[in-house]
Amino acid sequence: MLSTVLQRTFKSVSCGLLMFLIALELTIAGQFLPLPGAPLPTPQLEQQLLNAWEIRRLDTEVRTRHVHADGAPKYINRLILEHSPYLLQHAYTPVDWFAWDKTAFEIAHQRRLPVMVSIGYSSCYWCHVMELENYDDVDTARLINEMFVAIKVDREISAEIDDLYQIAAQMMGSPSGWPLHVFVTPDGKPFFAGTYFPPDTFKELLIRINGVWQKNKGDLYQIADQISHSVHEFLQYEGEALKIGLADVELAIDQLVQYQEVVEDFEFDGNQFPSEPELFLLADAAVRDLHPEAQSLLVKRLDAMASGGIRDHVGGGFHRYSVDRDWLVPHFEKMLYNQAQLGRIYAYAYRMTGNVQYRDVAEQLLNFVLREMTDVKGGFYSAIDAGEVDAEGEFYVWTLEELREVLNESDARLAIQVYGVNETGNFEGDSILFLPQPPETVAESLNMPLKDLREQMASIRTQLLAHRNHRPRPFVDEKILSSWNGMMITTLAEASGILNNPTYGEAALKAGEFLWNFNRDAAGKLLRSHFRGHSSVPAKLDDHAFVVQAMIALYDLTGDRVWLDRAEQIAKLMIDAFWDKDRGGFYSVVKDSADLLMSNPKNFADSVYPSGNSIAMEVLNRLYERTGTLVYQVHARETLQALSKRIMGVPSGFSYAMGVVTEQQKGTYAPFAYAASGNAVLEADFLTTDDAAWNTTVQIRLAPDWHVNSNQPLSKNLQATRVEAVEGSGWTVAAAAYPEAELLEAVFQDELLAVYSDEVTIKLK
Repeated sequence: MLSTVLQRTFKSVSCGLLMFLIALELTIAGQFLPLPGAPLPTPQLEQQLLNAWEIRRLDTEVRTRHVHADGAPKYINRLILEHSPYLLQHAYTPVDWFAWDKTAFEIAHQRRLPVMVSIGYSSCYWCHVMELENYDDVDTARLINEMFVAIKVDREISAEIDDLYQIAAQMMGSPSGWPLHVFVTPDGKPFFAGTYFPPDTFKELLIRINGVWQKNKGDLYQIADQISHSVHEFLQYEGEALKIGLADVELAIDQLVQYQEVVEDFEFDGNQFPSEPELFLLADAAVRDLHPEAQSLLVKRLDAMASGGIRDHVGGGFHRYSVDRDWLVPHFEKMLYNQAQLGRIYAYAYRMTGNVQYRDVAEQLLNFVLREMTDVKGGFYSAIDAGEVDAEGEFYVWTLEELREVLNESDARLAIQVYGVNETGNFEGDSILFLPQPPETVAESLNMPLKDLREQMASIRTQLLAHRNHRPRPFVDEKILSSWNGMMITTLAEASGILNNPTYGEAALKAGEFLWNFNRDAAGKLLRSHFRGHSSVPAKLDDHAFVVQAMIALYDLTGDRVWLDRAEQIAKLMIDAFWDKDRGGFYSVVKDSADLLMSNPKNFADSVYPSGNSIAMEVLNRLYERTGTLVYQVHARETLQALSKRIMGVPSGFSYAMGVVTEQQKGTYAPFAYAASGNAVLEADFLTTDDAAWNTTVQIRLAPDWHVNSNQPLSKNLQATRVEAVEGSGWTVAAAAYPEAELLEAVFQDELLAVYSDEVTIKLK
């Protein structure tokens, strides 16, 4: 990179002296070459880049083919100033990248150039291919730098940008996905989009777009205006608020059942995603007996994923999706949001069915997260890569010979049978481990007690994991996102009780403290991302909503009021910053910070995880239950009204929201519940007993100075406390043992009152 001194010298020296000065300056400045076809940096920017390199050279991988003999990169660009692992991966390519900010668009206006927005994320395999084949190619970089202003976006940090341009891409007939390339005007309005392009195709595309821009710029502006208007209208769609009820919940499940039938009848063989919001709805409907096929569909999908290669049978956890109908061959990246949601769902399924396999899946998943995706301060990392280009999945696959080398003869024979390993393999000559038969079937075929099989397989997994840990590890994206951490905290807090493992609760509390202490600014406002000691980026709606959910889960776990107070603080910030006073619902980003966007989106649909609006509805309802503050309930109801028109079309696209609707109308379905504005907490224990004569207890915890009537209140005019089984629930209360009441004088009547206070335990059979 040339210094200011060298630039001034350029006009007055001979060619030979110039080459000498260039060589000298490159050594002084850290051996960086000018970015091909790009304007020279200002002295201030140059110094910033050099300072950043001195820091980053110690903690980031140099991902480029353009390196000096000592391994130092030949090129450096503005992305080295960022705190996103994905952006830092591109900091040493010869493209003159900008992060998303006003500066890039201002320069595009000044240079009268279109903008190329490239969107991806750190564990995206095809993003890495694009990086290697195109961005790291000097000739391609020169075309980009001469013809465009290039912006790189991490979709995990700036999801609202990705959401808008994915919608625009689909409107222009382009497939959605990553990497996404959107060519836009200097005003940020899109006129062309595409995903992955091979090298020659990409170069040709750049040249053709530049040619059209030079000759027919007005036409491209007109197209961009039309697309932007269409995106805005789509996102601002509104209509008369409609009543949403349990009939719509049933319709949503009907649609999920019908889709599953299509997959099976037509032998669908495309990508399959866990679609966790759908699983949450099925689990809720199953325990409430709202739909006759909810539990069977839930169990079918959970069993298929637990048996398939999408699950990491050695290390625990799940890959992001499978590329086949049998859940066998995964796309090998691992995302925190998948672990958070699936860990919670499998724990729910264990509580509902008692199936020990679901418990195993949940525990192995949570142990994996604590082992491999947890920062020393308690936060959780975002993702683990699928592997290097041309080596995807290499870390996870096995061969027959390798199993025989690692394990003794008996263990190897069992592992080969249990995991379906053979000579030919099932993935490019290697084997993805999966369960071709249920463990019960294997145990029966071997005439082996299931308990013994489970113990031997646990030992085998330990040995295989120890061996696998010596392989070159995939890249770990160490940024700590508030939203995804909120999901994980909720899962760990709930699993701690369901699985009776206090370690999970301790991890949840530590992560909750991390978010509170590190992912807020000096004014107490939530921040979105933390990376290696630096927190940045104002939090979005989903950050606020998922963090409130986490704080409520920690309050439910501990009973410590500090977590409820923190939940209320973040919820109030969420309402102040994101609430749409005119049409209801919540915007995705702070209302006054969306000036670079085509439109300020409202994300209502539940996709790979619940939308910010769905979670906001849920947590506001739960805050109302725990505090009695009416404003929370009002905002929750108005959010449902705002998305009601959309729900009526395809309710299965709002699966998590439909579960919230059920909770609004039928109450929380959990081992505990709140009443009397949170002053009464009721908890049921269906699993342990102190007395063989009883198999269930219900405990009532009351706030100081609060009482409830006993089961015999001494007055005909007072409602007695009693426990009844809900009709159709499958439960019958055969007997109940109520504790002795205390007698209390009341100012409103002469008779004494028979009441309960503090903590009350009712034993049931």
